[in-house]
Amino acid sequence: MSPKSELPPSEDEFQEASPVTEEEIKKAIREGKYIDTSEKEGVWLKDDKGVLRFEKKEPSGKAQEFVDALKREHIDEMNEFGRDVLKGFKIIKKLQKKRKKLSEALEKMQKLKNQTKSKEDLIIINLLMEKHQNEITECENKIEQLMAKINNKWKS
Repeated sequence: MSPKSELPPSEDEFQEASPVTEEEIKKAIREGKYIDTSEKEGVWLKDDKGVLRFEKKEPSGKAQEFVDALKREHIDEMNEFGRDVLKGFKIIKKLQKKRKKLSEALEKMQKLKNQTKSKEDLIIINLLMEKHQNEITECENKIEQLMAKINNKWKS
């Protein structure tokens, strides 16, 4: 039989639910005594000898209602985020189609410009080409802005 001091402390010997400080957890990590509990819900406790242990706690009653409400709120936020991102990508796709059509029209105008002899027609074609080029630039700017918004939402 081994002496009592070598046995692990009994439940009676633990201090009453004294939460472990962040500094103590950092120290336990440095010393390699930290157990990853990211998948568990509970609290860190220490016994009278300063040994860390993790005690699983099941929320009940109002605490459980609060946890459930937080989960629902988080799911709602994620759904809203997903809808915003999807909406952003749909708009980007439409802008890309518009940009492509404008580019194709610009190419046709360039060919027409090369074949046209009339100065009046050249002026009209040049004005239309400038207008199309401005719209293409506007589409590209909107695409960049939407992508930046999506990236910012993703990071936050």
